[in-house]
Amino acid sequence: MKHKFLFTALAIVILVSGCNRETPQEPITTQEEDVATVIQNLREFSQNPASSLTKVSGGKRIVEVPAGSVDALAAAVGQVRDGGVVLLRAGSHTESGTVTIDHRVKILGEPGAILISDTKPGEGLPATVDPALHVLGASGVLIWGLDIRSKDAVGGTAILIENSPRTLVGHNTMRDCQFGVLIEKGDRSNICENTIITTSAWRTGALAAVYGIVAINGEDIELEENDVSNAFLGIWVCGKDGEVDQNNLHGNYIGLIFCRASEVDFTLPRGNLAPAEFSATGWSAEGNNS
Repeated sequence: MKHKFLFTALAIVILVSGCNRETPQEPITTQEEDVATVIQNLREFSQNPASSLTKVSGGKRIVEVPAGSVDALAAAVGQVRDGGVVLLRAGSHTESGTVTIDHRVKILGEPGAILISDTKPGEGLPATVDPALHVLGASGVLIWGLDIRSKDAVGGTAILIENSPRTLVGHNTMRDCQFGVLIEKGDRSNICENTIITTSAWRTGALAAVYGIVAINGEDIELEENDVSNAFLGIWVCGKDGEVDQNNLHGNYIGLIFCRASEVDFTLPRGNLAPAEFSATGWSAEGNNS
């Protein structure tokens, strides 16, 4: 049985199950690459990194970051040109602040690669966004296979996508974060196969806002096969013409909400507020379990 919903109203919570997927007529691409092919290659990489790394890199430069690194990721990102790969080897990698990604690069984690970030949650509203990884002004960035954790019991934002279309964030685990993935003007981005376990600090009133995935602004965003738990809002979408498919939402106060973020919700790292230009318009939802 198939259910498909289009929404233009506010604050609608969805419970959908048992659906068949349709092949999109215009697949999202990461630059010139078809996203379905990219994801298949990445899945092979996760199973066997040694034999699949060359296929994923496409012959571009690969910079390896050894286990036990401290504040090494930003330098590695700066060493690779557009389309290059930064490979975090299995083990712990510690960052004392935000790593900004400002050009097209693929950041891959070997199975067992743990990124420990010292970022802080934003108290009150609007909540200040303090991201571990900040994709800023780039197109076609890829982040795959990382286990992102906070140095403290409660961390800030795992990944912020800002003014960066066609970003692919997949197969990552994000733990004890205030916000998992925030998308502010990331047209045609794809967030897939991630496990996001937010902090439960909202339950005690310690934090006013805790969200799993939020699409603030953007068009044709796809949120697929993510597992989101422990948040006040599991998935919150604004903007136009996106897809929310096959996500598993559990232990959240609200699983899936179609609404509009206002100027009182988020303050981005540069101090600018991030209200949504549109309420959720033209989104479809299929096969989600809440």
